[in-house]
Amino acid sequence: MTVKTTYARAAVARRAILALQGAGLEVGGLRFFPDGSFEVITAGQRATTEPANDFDRLEAAGLL
Repeated sequence: MTVKTTYARAAVARRAILALQGAGLEVGGLRFFPDGSFEVITAGQRATTEPANDFDRLEAAGLL
């Protein structure tokens, strides 16, 4: 079974950004997913800097 990735078109993302800016939100970035969806990250959202699991924690600490 072949899985086809379809990313969102630039026009769709642009309309979403303009709509959010029109509502008074400051857009900090976009995260695209292979199924065609995307997530708009506002400038006020805190970026997660904490490693997701033990492997990432050890790698970040230089223990691997």
